Amino acid sequence: MGGVLTLSSVLGQGSCFSVHIPEVVFTERQDQSVKESLPEHDPESPARGSLSLLIVDDVPVNLKVLAAVLKNCGATVSMAGSGADALALLRQNQSFDMVFTDMWMPEMNGEQLCLAIKELPGCSNLPVVAVTADIENHDNFSLEKFFGVILKPVTREKIQKVLASIPVR
Repeated sequence: MGGVLTLSSVLGQGSCFSVHIPEVVFTERQDQSVKESLPEHDPESPARGSLSLLIVDDVPVNLKVLAAVLKNCGATVSMAGSGADALALLRQNQSFDMVFTDMWMPEMNGEQLCLAIKELPGCSNLPVVAVTADIENHDNFSLEKFFGVILKPVTREKIQKVLASIPVR
């Protein structure tokens, strides 16, 4: 694109990266269609014990970060590094309260995983939440079968909101 990338770095102080691409104009994005979608929490719903959650991501560090946040919220967490691994876990254990899945994974993306989960005996009503940095996820995937979407970066507040909205099974 005919651009220039510059880097200045000072040991112990940090680095600064700059990108200049000629003839590209920056404008503020005001896309109101991009939003996180989660059902409203019913404050009358009874409190439940520790939730059992399955998280799916092909990037190990993403699994660790999400697991840490979920555990910090009091949940019990199982992890899968692929859609196939997640389906195998679900065939063995159907006591999960919710599944959190990345959308961009090789071999089986999050949408394909969600559809496969809904086809498993006993899992048709299992809530599946998409966790993605893709702000255009609604254009790249059908989110019809998902319980909700959490946009990265994942925060404790976002997680608490979705955990509070889990339907009683």
